[in-house]
Amino acid sequence: MAGLQETLVSFEAIGVVDDDSSEAELYKYQIEDIGIRPILFGAGFASLEDLVGKIRSAKVDAVVCDHRLRVRDYAPFNGAEAVARLFEIHIPAVLISRYTRIDVDMDIRPYRKKIPVLLSKDEVDSESLLVALGQCKAELDGNVPTSRRPQRTLVRIDDVTQDLAVAFVPGWNPNEAVRFPRSVVPEPYRSALQPDDRFFTNVNIDAEKADDLFFENFEPAPTVSPEDDIFS
Repeated sequence: MAGLQETLVSFEAIGVVDDDSSEAELYKYQIEDIGIRPILFGAGFASLEDLVGKIRSAKVDAVVCDHRLRVRDYAPFNGAEAVARLFEIHIPAVLISRYTRIDVDMDIRPYRKKIPVLLSKDEVDSESLLVALGQCKAELDGNVPTSRRPQRTLVRIDDVTQDLAVAFVPGWNPNEAVRFPRSVVPEPYRSALQPDDRFFTNVNIDAEKADDLFFENFEPAPTVSPEDDIFS
């Protein structure tokens, strides 16, 4: 804990982005418990660039962000998009959701590479926020953990729906299927995507959980004969 507190010593203010005022107040108390000043953004945002402008104007050093921000017309984007945008401008941000199992495959995974830490609501307390903020800052400073480093690996498509692909990644876990949006697969492969398609893809195969996986840079893999097929 001491090391993480040293990591956060430069943090003077942490922004809270949440459409639910009662949840925002809870985060406020947890941040105060860490010893840092919270700043709540209760009015919401008109766009991602409006978010960036208000975050910068408020001079916050990091952000705690809920995922579902559209429910009360608080923002025209979700929290995964917001955290990814803040990552791009080098502001540490933790994504929090009580709907992780529902939202991760479709809404969160496309942005997962730029979301250093995703916490489910029941994991959040003062200590976990401290740890998560330290991890976000460390990654932005170039200290990317092994579990967040993409490696080239083979991916086999197992099933395809209108919006999602179900795949196996043997380099991560050959016995657990993973879902991701078809939108992460580039055209022209996306429109013709079908079961048993194989790709070499950049995946963080040292991730502990399926929720933490991200996929990028799809390239068709060579066709293999049945006797050479590791998926058989």
